[in-house]
Amino acid sequence: MTRTVWTNEEKTAVFASMIDVFIEQPLTTNRTAMHHAQNVLVKDRRVKITDQRVHTYKARIEEARTTAKARVKNLPKPAPKVAEPVPPPPLQNDTDIGVLFAALVDRLVEQVLDKVEARMRRPEPDYGHVDYDAEYAKRNAEFRRASVDGGWLPESYTKPRPFILVVGLLDSQASMIATQYRKQNVDLLFYTADEAKSRAIPKGCDAAFLMTKFISHAAQDRVRAVVPVVKLVNSGLHSLSQEIDRFLEGGT
Repeated sequence: MTRTVWTNEEKTAVFASMIDVFIEQPLTTNRTAMHHAQNVLVKDRRVKITDQRVHTYKARIEEARTTAKARVKNLPKPAPKVAEPVPPPPLQNDTDIGVLFAALVDRLVEQVLDKVEARMRRPEPDYGHVDYDAEYAKRNAEFRRASVDGGWLPESYTKPRPFILVVGLLDSQASMIATQYRKQNVDLLFYTADEAKSRAIPKGCDAAFLMTKFISHAAQDRVRAVVPVVKLVNSGLHSLSQEIDRFLEGGT
């Protein structure tokens, strides 16, 4: 089915006819006015008047309505007639109420279409390229793992805190080291020897201390690939504490 598109001459004729429609029926709705106004066209050039079509020509429809009001205002007043008994005004009937209701519906439809059109014209926000590696590093800088059970704690310091990974301790030994450094300006993360072979090595670690008696060479290589400073500890907890203290004091 071919879609009918009015020419400029046909549009001019329709909206000129619409002025007369508004003069005769000032309360008529926009859709009804356009429906009657297109009768100036030959039958096969008439179209179905939809809300979308009314919205498309809203400006010209309002111009026709304004022109009709101006013409009515400028019409010469009829000569006074001999006073005759004036019959009582007819009661407002259902037709008048229907016209007003249809006008209200048309107005609401126009408002909705205006909002939809404005939203469609709104440019899409440019979120830009997201560097997920940088975002991951930033998140690691904001949150540090500071307990044996792996809970995430937000940092509340202004000076950067060292983030140290300790690999190869038992849970009881890890608890002792965590308690020893709990009040110091450092975050500790503990991996068992098995975890060092399977869990991801955090990218944000500043140093790692490996208990060599319990860690395989493969696990050591995984840590060295990520952590910039890796220390091997051959003895027990005392030697580990000394190495950590030396690192915190600025040693290597």
